[in-house]
Amino acid sequence: MPQDAKIVRWREWDGPGFEHLVLGEQAGRFLADSVVICSGETPFAVRYRITCDAGWHAKSVTVDMIGDGRTLVLASDGDGHWTRDGL
Repeated sequence: MPQDAKIVRWREWDGPGFEHLVLGEQAGRFLADSVVICSGETPFAVRYRITCDAGWHAKSVTVDMIGDGRTLVLASDGDGHWTRDGL
């Protein structure tokens, strides 16, 4: 966990969703690491991680569907171009 990390939790007003987010800074980068859980009609759990540079520009996003092995990885080259899963 990054030093001086902030932990934030919230849930839907009238639904079955819940999120736990850890936000912090490490080695000059901002990191968000979160788990979202929904126990509604179509239950799911997902973890996402976002890495930003010192200017808060998103550099990478990883989304994992917990329990089914699916993962999405997005990466930015810093010039507005993104790749998906390394392609």
